[in-house]
Order: sequence, then structure tokens, then C-alpha cells
Amino acid sequence: MQRLGYQHNNPPKAFGGVGGIPLGEKLLGQYMRDAGYATHHVGKWHGGMLRKEYFPTNRGFDTSFGYYEGAIDYYDHTIGPGAEGFLDLHAGTSADPMAQACQPLFNGTYDMDMFTDRALSIVDAHPDRTRSEFTKPFFMYLAFHSVHAPDECSQYWYDQFGSFPDTDNRRTMCGQVSAMDASVGRIL
Repeated sequence: MQRLGYQHNNPPKAFGGVGGIPLGEKLLGQYMRDAGYATHHVGKWHGGMLRKEYFPTNRGFDTSFGYYEGAIDYYDHTIGPGAEGFLDLHAGTSADPMAQACQPLFNGTYDMDMFTDRALSIVDAHPDRTRSEFTKPFFMYLAFHSVHAPDECSQYWYDQFGSFPDTDNRRTMCGQVSAMDASVGRIL
């Protein structure tokens, strides 16, 4: 990513960044779709959003469910402080790659659970998953938000580390890592 100028994150062009992975770069989703795979993006995109051409469904993914910015709130899926924050949770398909619908109905759902459930629904919906020979394989780019600011985890995971002091968010971070580990286990 350094050759593209991402070594210090991906700030928008207005802040001196490139605004997204240059459109001339072919991404893994595009290679996989060209090879005959069904392709799905779930979770963090962070590959560009300034123009619709940067959306995951225009960069090789048949479906996309996730967010474009970094450091979104784990529960209300917004970016920005307080009431000024804006919803950054979108879904789209390559059938209409220029349309990305905001997803307010997930407000209050911990994003790790939401992304895990979406990944599992993709696996379960794949038409050839029960056959020993796949007629069309699928590729899923699953990019969990954890462990990333803002540091948030569910009360269940926070309580699992009650003996840990919560200095420097250690207890919260342990909860985030454990939630992610459990999600990976569910998917496997």
C-alpha cells in the first residue's frame, strides 16, 4: 500500500490523501470475479468512497455490506462526534453497482455480530455449498472492524475480563479480541 500513498491511512483528497485506491489498480475482488468466482465484501472497505466508482461493487464485488470510513461506532455505525455523526453502514450489489443503501435498521447491533451473521448468511446461501464439487466457487473479503478505535465491546465480553484492570482500555481491548476470535470460530 505504500506505493499508493496509504502508509499513513487513507485521508480524503481534501486532506491531502488520494481519496481511494486508484481506479487503474485491479483489486483482488476483480481478479476473483474474472476467474469465475462469486465475490462478496463484508466489513471495512476503506478503499475509497468519494465517487461511486470506488464502491466495492464497482471494484469486483457482487455484494457489499459494510462501511467506508475508519473508526465507526460499533453500535450505531456512525462516524463523527455525537449528533453530528453520519451513518456509515451500506449495502449494495453489482446488479446496481452505483447504488449503496444506508442500513439504519442495524442501529444497536454490535458490528462484530452483524458482520459475522452476514458472512454466515453468504456461506449458507451459496447454492453449491453442500456439494462436493462446486460449479461456481465464491470469494469473501471479510474485514472485521476489531480491534480498532473507538474501543467498544459488548457487556458480555467486557465482563469476561472482570479481573483485569481497565487501564488504557485493556479490559475492553481483551473483550474486542475475544469477540473477534469467537466470530472467526463461528464462521469456520
